Amino acid sequence: MLSAGWLASLNNQHINRDTSVDFVTVIQTCIFWRRPEMVPRIIKVSRLKRVDEVVLTAYALVMFDTITAFIAYKRKKKSQHMLRFLKEFKTWDQSDEERCRRKVIYAERLAEETALSKMEKKPPIGLHHSPSEILDVEFQQISSIPSEMLPHQLAALSFTAKHMTSNIGLLTFQNLSKTNLVAMRFLDPRYKSHGIVVANLTAVNFNGWAVKSTYMDKVLMPMTRINGPNQIPAPWTKLEVMMCKGIAPLLPLLLLTVFLLWY
Repeated sequence: MLSAGWLASLNNQHINRDTSVDFVTVIQTCIFWRRPEMVPRIIKVSRLKRVDEVVLTAYALVMFDTITAFIAYKRKKKSQHMLRFLKEFKTWDQSDEERCRRKVIYAERLAEETALSKMEKKPPIGLHHSPSEILDVEFQQISSIPSEMLPHQLAALSFTAKHMTSNIGLLTFQNLSKTNLVAMRFLDPRYKSHGIVVANLTAVNFNGWAVKSTYMDKVLMPMTRINGPNQIPAPWTKLEVMMCKGIAPLLPLLLLTVFLLWY
């Protein structure tokens, strides 16, 4: 049952009769929609002019729905692919020992920059100076490891009769990369599909780079940060890596650096 208050409010409402529809039109529309055979023939004949347009519109709607569904499917597959890679990378990022140690070094360096930026009252990016030289380094993909390559561990052991250490391994890399090509394998799951790449570092002098020592590692990194207001910026060389396909020209001796990860 309808309340008296509702009826009173309905009567007080202003009705726009220019846009209103009468009761007979509503009933006829409902009947014609449900019972097409009750539509008068003269009205059916008048609708023949719109049949072609209606058919084309129906085709357009079908094509639109198909294309939209296909685009949604492609986006879903791409998103699933990206999520799978992110999951693999996160798992590797949390389980790989070398990666975890590098994150500790990066966190310590970031904390130092944050404290220094507050003391100097400037943003962290303002603590770094521009490189004095930029060198391009090409990573060329190869299908397999050439037989004449020398494993990094064997090359490092030739410098010492004792067991392998991170310091000896880094010195071996710096010395032999001056006259030999370097082969590297990516450990990051995002780039692991690239396989093995060869880099020519003979023109790289690592000017302005220094060795940072930790309990277990020796890390070679550029010294780009200004540690004080009166410090004169030291020149340093920036390396820009480019990935390309093809076989690099072989030098007399090749150095294979296994598990060398570029971040």
